[in-house]
Amino acid sequence: MVEWGKLGKKSGEGFYRWVDGKPEVPEAEPADILPVAAAAVNEALREIEEGIADKETINRAYCLAVGSPVGILDVAEMLGYATILDVLEKKYAETNAETFKPSETLKDTV
Repeated sequence: MVEWGKLGKKSGEGFYRWVDGKPEVPEAEPADILPVAAAAVNEALREIEEGIADKETINRAYCLAVGSPVGILDVAEMLGYATILDVLEKKYAETNAETFKPSETLKDTV
């Protein structure tokens, strides 16, 4: 950014455009984060499948990792495992990305 002369407030342009001494923050487009949450749940279930740790440990680890009072398996309970499976199956069919391939534990849970 510096090489391009985009020095922020000093030049009127940087990560944001600056107008009258204030940054203009662009409106963000809405995004569907459900596939990301579903993939995280799926990965947590794979960790359990592979014997890395039990459910309580995995859930606690996710709490500590993101500084959240709820763990990834708590999120799964809130969203519903059937919803998560549905999202993963659709995304896997669409992308063939391994991260969206539903784990056996998830399939067995639903």
